[in-house]
Amino acid sequence: EGWRRITNQRHRTVEIGDEIGFRVLSLLDGSRDRERLVDDLAAMGLDRDSVYRKLETGLLSLHHLCLLT
Repeated sequence: EGWRRITNQRHRTVEIGDEIGFRVLSLLDGSRDRERLVDDLAAMGLDRDSVYRKLETGLLSLHHLCLLT
């Protein structure tokens, strides 16, 4: 459960709701577009169709947590 807590850009501890959100965050280094994110998450063993459907919602959620600018 410790992987769910992270410090955001406002120096507040926030909780990431699911493992996919945390994995997406770990891949956001500026080198990947959405398709590449889906490919890399699928390579981690996550269901490609599920990732593709949830990616936009996940990115918006990370933005609302002040983890993305």
